[in-house]
Amino acid sequence: MRLRCASLAVAVLAALMVSGTASAQADTFHAQESFDVTGAVLTCPDENVIFNGTITTLITGVTTPTGVVLAAFVWNLSGLTAVGETTGTVYRVEGVTAYSYTSFDPLGQPRSTANTVVETWLLVPVGGGETLSFQEVLHVTWDASGNLVSFTSTASECEGGIPNPA
Repeated sequence: MRLRCASLAVAVLAALMVSGTASAQADTFHAQESFDVTGAVLTCPDENVIFNGTITTLITGVTTPTGVVLAAFVWNLSGLTAVGETTGTVYRVEGVTAYSYTSFDPLGQPRSTANTVVETWLLVPVGGGETLSFQEVLHVTWDASGNLVSFTSTASECEGGIPNPA
C-alpha cells in the first residue's frame, strides 16, 4: 500500500517539476489525483485486511527562483473501508498520510532531495470491537550524486488493542 502511494507521489511531482524552470519569481503548483485502492491488502498479525475505496491526493508546492522545490502531498482517506479477510469484520478507515518533498537545485545543477512520509491510520470496526492502528514515519535523503545520505524508518504496522465500544 505504502509503495503505491509513494510511487504516485513521485510520478506526479516529477511531471509538475519538468515544466518548472528557475525564474525571477516563485512558481506555485496545485493538483488533485484520486486512485482506487480496492483489493490492496494490509497484513495484520491476526488476519489480512482488504481495502475498498478511493484515496484522494492533494498536492501543493512551490519552485523558488533559486530552483528549490518544496511540495506536500496529503492523502484523504475519507470514505475508505476495509474488511477482515477471515472474520469479515468491516472497518472504517480514519487517519492521514502526509508526504513532504524538498529538492535543492541550484539553478540547473544536480538535485539533492529530502523526502518524509508520515502515516497514521486507525481501522475502526463498525459495530464495536478492537480498533487496529497503523503508523509509520519514513525519511530519506539523497545527495546530488544520487548517493543515499540518510534513511530512517519507524513503523508499527497493524497493531490492535484500542478498545472501541461503538
